[in-house]
Amino acid sequence: MRGVRAAVVLMLSTAGLLVVLPGGAAAGSSITIDSPVDGSVVDGVITLTGTASDDNGVRAVRVQVDAGGWVFVDALVAGDPYTWSHALDTTAFPNGAHTVTAQLSTVDGRTVETSITLHFENAVVYDLAVVAFSGNDGLVGGVGVARLFFEIGNGGSTAVSEAEALLEYRYRGDWLPIETLTFSIGAAESIASGYEWRSLVKVGSYPVRLTLDPHDKILESDESNNVAGTTAAFATGAVEGVDLLWPVAPDPQPYQTKIVQVFSEGGVSQFVPAANVVRQSDWLQWRNGDTSPHTVTFDDGSYDSGEIEPGSMAPVRYFDEPGRFSYRCTLHPEHVGLVIVLER
Repeated sequence: MRGVRAAVVLMLSTAGLLVVLPGGAAAGSSITIDSPVDGSVVDGVITLTGTASDDNGVRAVRVQVDAGGWVFVDALVAGDPYTWSHALDTTAFPNGAHTVTAQLSTVDGRTVETSITLHFENAVVYDLAVVAFSGNDGLVGGVGVARLFFEIGNGGSTAVSEAEALLEYRYRGDWLPIETLTFSIGAAESIASGYEWRSLVKVGSYPVRLTLDPHDKILESDESNNVAGTTAAFATGAVEGVDLLWPVAPDPQPYQTKIVQVFSEGGVSQFVPAANVVRQSDWLQWRNGDTSPHTVTFDDGSYDSGEIEPGSMAPVRYFDEPGRFSYRCTLHPEHVGLVIVLER
């Protein structure tokens, strides 16, 4: 009987594991990354290629960068072995060393992986922009709060971390700071957010602007879209924005009564002044200087004047506790006011 000569060859590399038995029949599983080679320096969009095989059949090949999510490869072509390819955009990741892993899933539910290290070196490109910026204006402002809404985009190929966005408002010809916000944004991403601007000493509508990277820490080729403006209103937009002055000296009288006028201008009803600062034990009274009836109704239910006829005075309101009190005309809901009561 003629003897049979058998040889077993075992090949092991960083690109994968392949076992060849007598006669060249493949046994076990194999997954390789053939290109780029381990340790390569790459940039832009690269094409990963490799092979996959298994005795019981290849079901799928996926790739992963670092500890990110698994992604099915763009192309998997049947053969002996299977060949696969996948386009990888390296600009979506920070520059530096990254582990790229390919995973073979077999028909019978097993998985085999192989990994290489690639060095991503892309040109740093930032392109921040204010995509949208708006605020509550007209007669929809809230008492003591103005609301702003904005969307920031990054059209560059590099993520931005801990960037600054400066909110300012214009008052008496000057731009004054509201707050400096910080944000992080990925490459080719956008983020949307809102901001509540709170103040007890403002009334009316103010110009507001948003400036990205106000101190020029981020180098951009085009910064023309880093600034945007809008308006935001406190209490009412019927008057130009003004700051109320807090009392800094003792009141000229130990107790006093203040008069608030009610009238219409340009078809818009309003309280003048729309916001008042008084002290404990002070009185407030409203006079209707308009041609139609109005009410003074406090939102907390503590006071309701009923209808005030033209030329008439509302009953006085006594304030015995400090706090902030908002009110409105129930006949004209957009007609709002504010009383700030300080400790005496």
